[in-house]
Amino acid sequence: MDLAHERIDEIRGDHRQHKMRLAQLVPGLVREFSGRLGDQEIRQIADEILVSYDDVPVRSFVLTLANRRAREIIKQRSAMPA
Repeated sequence: MDLAHERIDEIRGDHRQHKMRLAQLVPGLVREFSGRLGDQEIRQIADEILVSYDDVPVRSFVLTLANRRAREIIKQRSAMPA
């Protein structure tokens, strides 16, 4: 059996990639939207979006998609024009 089949639950339970993506995503969002929403709220939005991608089989574009979605939500919540 291959690694993915034997250890799929363990691999899915590893949150290092999630934390790494969060660390890449949040600073740019905070720089861009500082003063519109608090840093913690921005981080929470980014975290919730990334969680929604945790079970996708291919994660090549997760950061790009999460960044786009986070920016949309932050703009909506801060009543910024799109």
